[in-house]
This record gives sequence, C-alpha cells and structure tokens, in this order.
Amino acid sequence: MYLILLVGHGATLAQTVKTKISSGVDLTAYDRFTVVKGEFTTPKDERKINEQTLFQEIKKVVISELESRGYQYVEDSTAQLKVSYVAGSFNKLESENLGPMGGTPTTSGADIDQSRTWTRSSRQGFLMLDIQDIRTKRGIWTAESQ
Repeated sequence: MYLILLVGHGATLAQTVKTKISSGVDLTAYDRFTVVKGEFTTPKDERKINEQTLFQEIKKVVISELESRGYQYVEDSTAQLKVSYVAGSFNKLESENLGPMGGTPTTSGADIDQSRTWTRSSRQGFLMLDIQDIRTKRGIWTAESQ
C-alpha cells in the first residue's frame, strides 16, 4: 500500500516522500477504511486554504487511492482502518556567510576582505498521513512529505 499524496498550491520545486510500513502487518487482512479530520498546524492568519476544504481534498484523494487498491470506504463502525493526517506550512529562512570575496572576483584590493552572504526565505509545506488499525490502535503505515 504505497499512497503518495500531493496536496498544495503553486509549483513544487523539490519534494521528499518517505513511507514506512510496520513490520509483521498483513495488509490483505483489511478491506474497509474511513478518513478522519486531522490536524492543520498552519497559524490561522497565514492559511491560504480553509481547514474544512483541506480535509475534503485530502479525504477525496485518500479515498480514490485506497479504493483503486481494492479497499472500501465506509463512514461507520465497520471500518478496520482509520486514515488521519497532520498538514501545515511554515516559513523557512536560510543564510550563509560565503567568506571573503564570496567566491567572486574583485575589482579592487579593498574588496578582498569583504565578506559575502546570501539569504533566502521560502515557504514550506508538509503532510503526514497515518493509517491505524482501529481495533488495536496500532499504526500500520505512515507517509511524510515536504
């Protein structure tokens, strides 16, 4: 069960996805799942999407992916698996001191001892999906994406 979910707005420049399945889990023993509202950690004043809209989009994609793999979506107590998430975004600031001349040629001797630095500000998002056995409350599969 490898579920890759890409949720976001705008262009994706770089992304990492890590998945992990718990040892000793027989995924063929399950056939019904439900999706529950997860946690949206972006501060309210920085959100570009409504929390309910985010949940509906994640739910739609999870249902599509798992049903295409033979699992059945249910909204009642017959579900064997529970899919939840943590999603959010944060500002990231990177800077580096490149040292004298910063790797660039100089036009005068006065520039030789001048330090060069760069700074980059970006917004990064993340999504963590978790699939849990409802009966045992054991996590059986996780995915993390940035």
